Amino acid sequence: MKFTLRVQMNNTEGVLERVLGRLRQRNFNICSLAADSSKCNSFMSARITVESERPMESALKQIGKLYDVTEVQLSEHETNNGYQHYEPAKTLEVCVSV
Repeated sequence: MKFTLRVQMNNTEGVLERVLGRLRQRNFNICSLAADSSKCNSFMSARITVESERPMESALKQIGKLYDVTEVQLSEHETNNGYQHYEPAKTLEVCVSV
């Protein structure tokens, strides 16, 4: 089954590699990736489509634990009939003191 994750994170060195590493460590195959940074270059958003037979909840929790990740949403999944919106969207927020 395919899942699409939307990840918001601080734009720091290696943050995208850490997110992708967590997915690969848990045997999620990455099908597509699109990432953009904010105008001020302090934040980054990524849309990652992964494929796996494993449930996505474990990956959501592990990605949400990463220091620079501020939000993770599981936005949609693919079924036999095509893409459908996943309800409710899972959101994990991490607050970091500065």
